Amino acid sequence: MPIFLRLLSAHGSRVLSTFGLTVLGTGALTGCALGLSDPSPPVGSASVSELEKYVREAIADSDPPSISIAVSQKERTVYERAFGFADGPREVRATPHTTYRWFSVTKPFTAVAILQLAEQGAVSLSAPAATYLPYLNELYGDAAPQITIERLLSHRAGIGDIGNEIMTWVHIDGHHDQSQLLRQRLAEHVHFDASQLDQGHYSNLGYMILGAVIESVSAESYEDYITKHILTPLRMERTHFYYEETFAPGTAHAVGSHPDDFTAFMASFSLDLGVLSRGCSNRRWWFKYFSPDQTPPSGLISTSSDMLRFGQMILNRGSLDGHRILNEASIERMTEVRVPVSTSPAPPGFSFGDSWFISNDPHGRQMLLHGGQGMAFTSLLLIRPQDSLVAAIVANGTYFDGANGLNLMTLLSNMDWTRESEHH
Repeated sequence: MPIFLRLLSAHGSRVLSTFGLTVLGTGALTGCALGLSDPSPPVGSASVSELEKYVREAIADSDPPSISIAVSQKERTVYERAFGFADGPREVRATPHTTYRWFSVTKPFTAVAILQLAEQGAVSLSAPAATYLPYLNELYGDAAPQITIERLLSHRAGIGDIGNEIMTWVHIDGHHDQSQLLRQRLAEHVHFDASQLDQGHYSNLGYMILGAVIESVSAESYEDYITKHILTPLRMERTHFYYEETFAPGTAHAVGSHPDDFTAFMASFSLDLGVLSRGCSNRRWWFKYFSPDQTPPSGLISTSSDMLRFGQMILNRGSLDGHRILNEASIERMTEVRVPVSTSPAPPGFSFGDSWFISNDPHGRQMLLHGGQGMAFTSLLLIRPQDSLVAAIVANGTYFDGANGLNLMTLLSNMDWTRESEHH
């Protein structure tokens, strides 16, 4: 399943990008046009009431069925609210404790893990990944020495990506060994383009390699390492990789959804809706709880408030609530511009840091951004260090405000939270 960040710059776009965004399906779906429309967000600095009116309009046609938002400024949560239905057919409303699949917002966690291991001297960022995964030498040959850890972190290793096949890499139950998965699948996707070396080309495959490096060096599974060294010290108690794990009391899970549109029809030729779907209600497909096979680029499940905690740790230069998980030098390195984005699902004007998409807002303030989108869910995390702003959005729909959450995130980032937080 595709799990790519897709922040489209064209308002109102419901067209698939070349990055293969799709949903599950099988057989002949109707592909009916739903006539959905995206509301126009308020211009400039909006009030909380204007924000909430816009969000309600965005979910009025159940696309997405629910949205959860969390915002903090200067280490204080100033807004946290959920809207709509986590499960439409069963009329279960979303709450701030409802989880969503984050998809590619997982990548910054993988980058933090690599930088932790570098601080310990267990990984050299300048070393080839083949230093830790020797079979890469055989697969990539003379190119292997150029595929370094630091290049993989910032999507500039020249290795390409998986393509649309990734949309079939999904399962309902059970865990996958990430190192074994990489060895099984990589041989079919070995590609190296020397002309793209040190250019910014977004790669889920690169983060699969980094996940296998984490397992090789730490002697822990990728999921166990992230849980022990990032999630637990940050008290992200509602964050896991698989639905069968034990979440904090009161946690509920949003059900992923997608309209019965042309995208669903096209996906029906590749994927088994009978296995992965719960059914179609009111011309909308609702899915069973699923997991991507590959967790390092895309595996996390959680709430908007837990996403906010991770963003606050980055903002606080590696620590949160007295728990330091990364030193300040590593945070500085992680958030430095490495290379302009050449190809990615992001709109123009971004550069890559170590996992982050980096740009400046119209006022010249640096923005660190990462989104995740794929079948049935959308997520987006923004960090603006200059005014200590962190904002997180999650939704249980593939499409979102015509720009995959970017319109709503722009609205949140333009608000005067110093003034508005007194209402919440």
